[in-house]
Amino acid sequence: MQPSIPLGPHALMNDEFIQSIIAEGLNSYAESPFLHIKRNIAIDLIVDRAEKRGLSICFHEQKVYEVRGHGKAIVFHQNAPENSVVATSITPNKSLTKKILTQHQIAVPQGRVFEDYEDALQYFSTREIPQVVKPNAGSRSRGVTSNINGVAEFEKAWALAHEGDDSVIVEDYVTGDYLRVFVIGGKAAGAYVCVPAHVTGNGVDSIGKIIQHKNERRAHNPATRKNPIARVDLLKANGYTLESVPAVGQRVALTAVANIGAGGESIEVVDRVHPSLLELAQRTVSTIPGLRVAGVDMIVKDFQAPGLPRNAVILEINSNAAIDDHVFPLYGKPVDIPDLLIDFVLRDESIGTKTAIGNFPEYVPSCGGDAFSRNYDVQLEVIKQAAHRNNLRVEELSGRIFTLSSESRRITFREGMSERTTSVSRMASNRKDWTKRLLKSCGVNTPQGETFALDQRENAWQFAEKMARPVVVKPLSGSGGKGVTVNVSTRDHFALAWDFACKAGTHLIVVEEFFSAHDYRLFVVGDSIRAAAQRIPAHLVGDGVHTVRELI
Repeated sequence: MQPSIPLGPHALMNDEFIQSIIAEGLNSYAESPFLHIKRNIAIDLIVDRAEKRGLSICFHEQKVYEVRGHGKAIVFHQNAPENSVVATSITPNKSLTKKILTQHQIAVPQGRVFEDYEDALQYFSTREIPQVVKPNAGSRSRGVTSNINGVAEFEKAWALAHEGDDSVIVEDYVTGDYLRVFVIGGKAAGAYVCVPAHVTGNGVDSIGKIIQHKNERRAHNPATRKNPIARVDLLKANGYTLESVPAVGQRVALTAVANIGAGGESIEVVDRVHPSLLELAQRTVSTIPGLRVAGVDMIVKDFQAPGLPRNAVILEINSNAAIDDHVFPLYGKPVDIPDLLIDFVLRDESIGTKTAIGNFPEYVPSCGGDAFSRNYDVQLEVIKQAAHRNNLRVEELSGRIFTLSSESRRITFREGMSERTTSVSRMASNRKDWTKRLLKSCGVNTPQGETFALDQRENAWQFAEKMARPVVVKPLSGSGGKGVTVNVSTRDHFALAWDFACKAGTHLIVVEEFFSAHDYRLFVVGDSIRAAAQRIPAHLVGDGVHTVRELI
């Protein structure tokens, strides 16, 4: 007989804890109105709770929507209300997240980031304990392989991780069980254990048949219906096949990855785990600037023991964590995360409100009139110089992310954007068509125009011909005037402008009215206009002596 594999990898202390909750019975959601929804279920859950409170909903695009009412307009990106662009830049980068957590004395697995396989393999060979290999960027355990002991396993794991990211993390495999804590506004609202995909034998059915039965049950749960058990990478390693028939009560692990997307089973435990584990999750979220809502993933040896480094280690932070796993856990008491989210955004005074527009302060440039190149590196240096002039400390977290701090305050920037800039604002302003729709909805006049695919040049020209004035041809996304041509009125000029826009690397091209007038760039910080510049196109004035080339 094959040996039984515990539910949580090597976490024998938690087995009794987990089994006691499972023994209470499988939750049934057969009557749930969300069972057959094909859209994003999390958005439907939040919208449902908002509408029941008399709030209105305005949908935009890319899973962005507004919840309006009580004098507020709260912008959500899927499950998260107004997380900052800084936070959503940090959390997908697992190595940067670990760096920040380490600075705050929060325990994380030891490891390194690699882009070269040979370097990674050499590091792997020096480790005396099993390793985990995963993409530096990613979610829902895509590309993750755990408990790697040999070179052959490592090679397969590297290939899997490298499919989705050029940067791959190799880190120590920490024994214990997976715990996801959902934090809203600094407070732990839900926590579920995720048991890796497994089967329990009945002495009659094969492993393949038991998996089929389990997947049928998962199909009747709104949170698991799209995530059937598919990974069985531990079967062969433990001497099993899909045709093997395990004995009655014998548990067989299918994968070591504890994630719902990998076929794991959720058990809600927010009211049963040690309170200090929830406090650890809260402290973890507080280290990431501008992060209002997040899921914290940790490995815990004993769910009923304090959250000290020897017992709990943080794996990663998800700035847009799933909520349906808490609302529809397979076992344990469900938690109404959507209702708690609506409570938070209505209660928090910093969300969904605007401040008054200020006046122009006097500005004296520090460059002394000297010119400098236009790129993000210069932008970063100018901000850092301003910080030094104001006696602020500057700490670089990565090439594009840095922190400014004084004795009493601390704020983090991604390039020229502070943690107060939301990720949704960045998304909307990068899309010119989306920006125009938002402006029009507020009564702001914008040029008439349309968006075209790269193979629709003839349709675009026909649209331009119908205009009573010249047009502008430009990429849908971009900055710095790249790919932009103005005052286009002839077919030949339009063809050149179209090719120029295509070379900017866009997938869509905007054709819109051209207005011959002064061009101004207004710079807004918060809701206050802080600077205004007139932008004059490149030109020269003849002197009757020098050539155009010489004047340039």
